[in-house]
Amino acid sequence: MVTPLKTLMGFSVHLNVQLKFYNLPNAKITTNSFSGLTFNSIMKIITKHVSNQDSITAIEKELSNAWAAPHSQNSTNELHLLDVIDPDYIQLNLDASTPEQAISLCAQPLIDRKIITTNYLKAVLKNSETKELGNFVITPHIALPHASPKFGAKHIAISVGTLKHPIKFGSSINNPVKFIFFLSATNSTDHLQALQGLISLIGDSSFLTLLGSTTSKNEIYQYIANQQH
Repeated sequence: MVTPLKTLMGFSVHLNVQLKFYNLPNAKITTNSFSGLTFNSIMKIITKHVSNQDSITAIEKELSNAWAAPHSQNSTNELHLLDVIDPDYIQLNLDASTPEQAISLCAQPLIDRKIITTNYLKAVLKNSETKELGNFVITPHIALPHASPKFGAKHIAISVGTLKHPIKFGSSINNPVKFIFFLSATNSTDHLQALQGLISLIGDSSFLTLLGSTTSKNEIYQYIANQQH
């Protein structure tokens, strides 16, 4: 069972990821940010910033119901990382000389399978016109290119590309990029469980070592499968 505290901790991860996903300022919320919070302390914060009493009452009622209700850890609608990645989406040693070329090569399997449209890729690459490609670099050596679903994301998927030669993406302090995870998300919520799995995975030094050394995309997929069980 997921407790209210675990739910809030999970929300902190989702929020930080979504802030990055939509290029919004990072709120720097960590899983420790909610330690010690109670229902009453949350309501005090809400009351401080919401003046309409009817709204406060409605929020209190809904929050109370959510706080008390049991939460299933595995919703039937959840998409895990293995649901959105496939060995055919993994490419090794992509030979690219620019960020745009690297991103395009990584996205190609998703275009071939009509998971995204070419317009979606164009929307991603449009960031290069405003020199914002560095926003895609979410952690040292790892880029997560993406665009708004409205540009042509047909299905949720993540493709993986390792680069033959590291490439500098904009002015990010996490340059150069060695690994690309190209994200196709059809809305702002359905991919969150899979994305949380990805964030956990790229925090695994053994996985990053494997990415940088293996010559087998099936080995990468199997590693992901083993970690998800």
